[in-house]
Amino acid sequence: MYKKMILLISISLFIICIIGGAWFLTNHDNLNETNIVRIAIYPIGSNSGTYYIQLNMDDGSLSVEQGTRRMSRIDFSVVENIMIRKPGVDYEKTTAELSPDEVSSVINQLNEIYANDSLIYTGRVADSWAITIKYNDKFFENNRFTNYPELVEFATALLDKADIKVEFHGFS
Repeated sequence: MYKKMILLISISLFIICIIGGAWFLTNHDNLNETNIVRIAIYPIGSNSGTYYIQLNMDDGSLSVEQGTRRMSRIDFSVVENIMIRKPGVDYEKTTAELSPDEVSSVINQLNEIYANDSLIYTGRVADSWAITIKYNDKFFENNRFTNYPELVEFATALLDKADIKVEFHGFS
């Protein structure tokens, strides 16, 4: 009897591990794709007013979500939980298709951003905007986003393609 119970518990744990592993691989596999660019632009000190941009470089599909984020810092490992998507919460999603030339332009801009070490600034600044980018499995973060015109122009151009107009205003 005792051996049967241990065998049953062992089989149950094995099945739970297999299901858990499959879930993990299914839900985290997309984050390792190098053909997806993920960008979050958000005000520091407030979860509302967040823009989450996702660009598939293979087919040029661009999606932009505007609304309230769930956490104070952006964590691309939980992409599905970045934004609050439920009735009664300020939320909007738009999509657009970029041409191959437009995708190529975005890639060139991203390469320039990543090559410019002076743009990487990780100190927290109150009453400012931050940008977090995940591209080619590398992260870029700048917490004084509006102090760098090249970053603002890059973000504004992507948001304009999805027909979202935004003014990165001051908070004081």
